[in-house]
Amino acid sequence: MSNTAGDTQSTWDLPTAIIRQVAVQTDTETTALEPLYNTIDPDALETLFATKADGSLRSQGRIVFEYSGCEVTITSRGDVRAIPLDDH
Repeated sequence: MSNTAGDTQSTWDLPTAIIRQVAVQTDTETTALEPLYNTIDPDALETLFATKADGSLRSQGRIVFEYSGCEVTITSRGDVRAIPLDDH
């Protein structure tokens, strides 16, 4: 799953995108995953990757963390990728 920065905030929710991507990659129901906030602050992620005050997108940046057996990468372009740790 990959989300793009062209998606509007109303249709793209970063924490939900992370949870869905990890669920797909681990073949697990979203409700069976540990809460995302046990690993990382979802509000902080939203703030980190929000558009600038003038409405423009952030030009660069990414964060990588482990969540529910996956390495999750989020980029300033809005890409969300999860790779199962077993695949490394």
